[in-house]
This record gives sequence, structure tokens and C-alpha cells, in this order.
Amino acid sequence: MELQARIGQRIRRRREELGMTQQELAGRELTRGFISQLEKGIVMPSLKSLELIASRLYKPVAYFLEDSLGESTPDTQRWLVLERALWQLLDGEARPVQELASRLASGAADGLARADDGFPALDILAGLLALVEGRPDEGSRRLAPAVRALRASGPSRLLALVLAVEGSQLARLQRWPEAVEALEEARRLLPDGSVEEACLGRRLETWLAVAYAHAGRTEEALPLLESLWQQAGQQHQYIWPGDVLMALGLCYAARGDEARALEAWERAAGLGHLLGSAHLEASALALQAASLRERGEGARALETMERACAVLRQTGQAQEAARLEVELVRMLFEQGQGERALARAAALMDDPATPAQHRARLLLVSGQSLARMGRVAEAIERLERAAELAQAERLGRELAAACSELGRLLREQGQHDRASEYLARALDVYEQTLH
Repeated sequence: MELQARIGQRIRRRREELGMTQQELAGRELTRGFISQLEKGIVMPSLKSLELIASRLYKPVAYFLEDSLGESTPDTQRWLVLERALWQLLDGEARPVQELASRLASGAADGLARADDGFPALDILAGLLALVEGRPDEGSRRLAPAVRALRASGPSRLLALVLAVEGSQLARLQRWPEAVEALEEARRLLPDGSVEEACLGRRLETWLAVAYAHAGRTEEALPLLESLWQQAGQQHQYIWPGDVLMALGLCYAARGDEARALEAWERAAGLGHLLGSAHLEASALALQAASLRERGEGARALETMERACAVLRQTGQAQEAARLEVELVRMLFEQGQGERALARAAALMDDPATPAQHRARLLLVSGQSLARMGRVAEAIERLERAAELAQAERLGRELAAACSELGRLLREQGQHDRASEYLARALDVYEQTLH
């Protein structure tokens, strides 16, 4: 068969396997008409266009060029719809996974939920959606049996894809050790030098390097990150320069090279501003602030943290801003700006957009700081409110910290019975948290 016609036929067949339209395959870089002409064998694509098309169809360029290819088995075909949804989730599109989960729950998903599979796809999708929605414990619980079954008898490519999504979502939730475990297994499942899985492999390499850095595994992270940064400079397709710069800064800081760390975070913040990514810009600024704070540059640290909070507030990300505002209040107290810190904490606690966990932390920080300022009665009142809120919202860590601080303060005030009561309560909560 003529090469031009063979390329067109394989593009059309793979696109239809994935349920893609010609416009979806074209994206912004190409046109639907060009894809139509390709599939009819009328035109020959350039290498650059073919590489773009191949990446969107999750196939190597060789798949479209080789003379003969083995055909997919019916069982492999049966998993294509699930693989497509997982790839879209990797690209940040959760809706296809939600829709497929709904179809599976209603029994209308082409046999994916057959009882004899041993690993119903619904458990995979439900677990990953729980991670997407910020419920890591539930997500891991739902995924564990399905992943075990996939290890035993499922397609290794599908298992790698599931673990890649799981690891990337755990990283987003800052569950770094768990993210590393999932991503390492996903990478082991990909054959060395596999062309077909190259796009997934590049993503895994980036996520794993970043996760290593955040998990404190600097020696493993740094060479990977420096290599990735060089590739990012060459416009490598699946590298996220902002994430790499943030992680590089962490590695340099861990090695005591604060100057290079600050430079990396400054570049990340600038990149976030340029790309309109408030999360990246604010996160980089927050890391700069923490580093400056450790170096004793309190004024610069405050200014930088205020910029980080302002970036998030201005873009309507009030809940994410609240997390940084807690640290800003702590820094204000440390810099001797107690009244300003109390006013800021009060405004945040009155803001309905501030999550309960952050309100509890603000009360805790305020109480601890007031105690150091010698305003013990106010400190006890704040800490009692923190304990009440933490109890109501089932915030174990915050409840234990508030009770522990209350016990210490009350003991210093000679109120030994109340102190013992709070300290015993703190110990109970710590033990429950450990179990």
C-alpha cells in the first residue's frame, strides 16, 4: 500500500477507536479539512504534523509508517474507552471520566463492568474521581483492590496509566510519599525505550522528579530536574517548566544553596505571572517568603508573602489564599506586628470563604502568639474557640494542638485540674490520629 494512503487509513482507524472527531484531532494547530484530506490519502503530512497527530492519538510515529502492524485483540479494544478517559484526565479533563463512571453505574458501558473481570472499571473511575475531588483516603481505598487485580491479570499498559493518574493526583494533593510510590511503579511498568509509551514516560519522569523533591529525596530529584530543565529550554512537549523550577528551588535549598533556590523560585513566579497561572506565581512567592524568613530577612519575607496572598485573592482563589494567609498572620506576629496580625486574622475568620480548617489554624496561631505576648486571658479564649471549632469539624491535628497549648497555659496559671483535662484530651486525639 502507498505510504500516503497507509498513513491516512491508520490515522482514521485510530481516531475512530478513540471516539475522536476530526476537529478534536486537529485541535488549534491544524484544521478539520486537513485531517479529512490526510485520512483520504490526498495529502502527505509533514514530520512535525505527524508527530503532533501521533501524540494526540497516543501512538508512536512509527505506528503510522510501518508496513505491517499487529491488530488489537478484542479484549484490548474493550479497554480503549477507559484508556481514552484516563488520558483526558491526565490532561485535566475530568468530565469524560465522570460520564463513563455514570454509564458504568447504569450498566451501559460495553461490558467494562463484567463481573468476571475481577477489577470492575467503576472502582478505578470512582477512586480516581475521589482524588480529583480532594478525598485522598476514599480514593486510595477504592483504588487499592482494583489495582491489585490489575497487577495480577490486567493489561500492564492500563495499570501504568491508572497509577500515573493516581500519582499525579496525589502529588496535586501534596501526598508526596504516596505519589512517589504510585509513580515509581507506573514508570517500572513502561518498557525501557518504549516509543509507544514515550509521551506517558515523559510525563512520569517530570511528576516523579517533582515528587522526589517535595518528598525530600534531593539526590534522586536533582539530576532528573536539571535534565528536565534543559529539555524545557528546548520546548520539550511534556515538561512543565514552572513545576520543575519550583522543585529545583527545593533541591537547592536542601543543599544550602539559598541564592540558587531564590533565583529558581523568582523565575517560577515570573513564569506564573506571564502564563496567567496564579497558583504557580503564588506558590513560588510563598516558597521565597519562607526562605527569606529562615535567612532572617523578615521584612522582605512579609512583603513577598503579601504578594502571594494578593495574587490569589485578585484571581478569586479565596480558599487557596486562606492557607497562605495563615502563614502571613504567623509572620506578622513574629515581626512584632501583633495588632495588625490580629486584625488580619479576625477579617479572615469572618470571611465565609475561609475554610473551617484555616479558621481553626488562625485561632490557634493567634492564641499561641498572644500567649507569647503575655496576653494570657485572650490567648486562652482563642485556643478554646480553636478547640471547639476543631471538635465540631473533626479536625484532629488542630484539636490536639489547641488542647496541648491550652493544657500548658492553664498549668502555668495554676489551673492544674483543667490543664490535666486538656492534656489528656490532646493525648487521646494524638493516639486516635495515629491509629
